[in-house]
Amino acid sequence: GATGAIGPQGPAGATGAQGLKGDKGDTGAAGATGAIGPQGTAGATGAQGLKGDKGDIGATGAQGTAGAVGATGPQGPIGLTGATGPAGVAGAQGSQGPVGATGAQGPAGTNGVGGVSQAGTGISITGAGTAASPYIINNTIIDTDNQTITAFSLNAATKILTLTLQRGNTMTVDLSTLAPASTADNGLNKSSTTNTQLGGPLTGATTITTTAANTLAIPGLQTGAETDKVVTVTSTGVLQALKGALPKFFYAPSVVVPTHDSNGVPLVGNQTLDIYSKYSQQFGFSGGIGQARSNSSSTLPVLPASELDYFVTYFDNTVFNTVTVSAAGVITYTVKPTAVATEASFMNIVFKVK
Repeated sequence: GATGAIGPQGPAGATGAQGLKGDKGDTGAAGATGAIGPQGTAGATGAQGLKGDKGDIGATGAQGTAGAVGATGPQGPIGLTGATGPAGVAGAQGSQGPVGATGAQGPAGTNGVGGVSQAGTGISITGAGTAASPYIINNTIIDTDNQTITAFSLNAATKILTLTLQRGNTMTVDLSTLAPASTADNGLNKSSTTNTQLGGPLTGATTITTTAANTLAIPGLQTGAETDKVVTVTSTGVLQALKGALPKFFYAPSVVVPTHDSNGVPLVGNQTLDIYSKYSQQFGFSGGIGQARSNSSSTLPVLPASELDYFVTYFDNTVFNTVTVSAAGVITYTVKPTAVATEASFMNIVFKVK
């Protein structure tokens, strides 16, 4: 019959006795010289040597500093008195003494004679020109001054009105406080110093109240374009602008999303698809081949990329690995290495109008 299967390995045997000592090996080669060891400690100081011969006499040292001055001796006897010197120069005059008391008042003199005076037109003079009867000048003309204005002028900068009177003198009137300079804001502007018209930036929240009788109308409005906006009113009456002829969202045009190369091998690395550019070419009829329309002059609205938001609402996750979309409308995706394209291998892309 056939050979049977090999049985399991048996247990390991006991360790054998140690063998005989082998022959001594050959002497090895001399090793390399070792590094120099550290320096040993210093030895003890030796005994002092014999006294040497006497040295030569040294040079003379520098002179020492002078000693301190001795104490002053006692004062000698007082000498004889000298002769008297010549007389000194006379001193300066002393200050004036105090003023004496005022003497008694003398007798009053006689009154002087009054001066000669003459009254002019419209003036009368009374009195004798003495202390007892002084002159008094009186105006005899009633205080009226009916003069004719002969000329006048206005300073436009200072608003000062100057009047020239009949007798040649002038009077001024300040008119600057009567009519302060006017301004215009909050939707109005001044086209000149005398004209204010509608038009200008609003400087605050502004309300224009209408009624059934007092309505607001703007005649003469012109026909707009499809991309223009319409005016809407909120529940509080605030005006807002919305895109008029466009829906709130629409689907992107049909495009091919590449997943394999020409040999059928899944694409490797990040792939990009500019979906906004495809939309702009197809709706703007700038794509060339593969387009047709019933009216050659008719167009479709093409919004700027910044006025749209982009959504990928579906993609085949058996084919696409990661999918992102930028604010500029560019889709970035990767393809799985095991991807097999089927009828479900597409993306659903929606544009939302801002």
